[in-house]
Amino acid sequence: MDARIIVLLISVLFLNCERKIDRDVKKDVLKKKEANEFVAENINILIDSVESFDMSKYSKFKKLKIEKFKISLADSIITEENSFGAFFNLRLDKKILENYKSDYEIKLVQNHKEDIRYLFVQFSNFTIDDNVAEISVRKKIGISMVKDRYYFQKKNNKWILKKKKLLS
Repeated sequence: MDARIIVLLISVLFLNCERKIDRDVKKDVLKKKEANEFVAENINILIDSVESFDMSKYSKFKKLKIEKFKISLADSIITEENSFGAFFNLRLDKKILENYKSDYEIKLVQNHKEDIRYLFVQFSNFTIDDNVAEISVRKKIGISMVKDRYYFQKKNNKWILKKKKLLS
């Protein structure tokens, strides 16, 4: 009799774990979709002021004939999962680059190479709740780096930038 109860309890435990895993997978898929839609809609806001890194635009350096840099965008958003404190990556699709309007060439990359011909852009700490979203953006080239935090609010199914905060 005790063996039957133990088997029943173990079965119920496994079924609950399986349901939780299914919910977590669905949640991750939904979060990835939301992240890609959010970044695609706001890519021109998130990757702004890249001209400040372009040394070829400064008169002191015009004689050196510095070539225009390219933008390398990390192909994933590093995000902290609040319930466990663990980090995970949200993969970005190439489709997010379709809306990007700039004179600078941009591509998704897996790994960042230290090269002064590439401005490396990385998104992190992305959170989204109903009508509010936040994301950190780090831009780095050589020894120059800027990290900003962007705050958005959704109005009429469109994300509106509310505030941009310089972190470093």
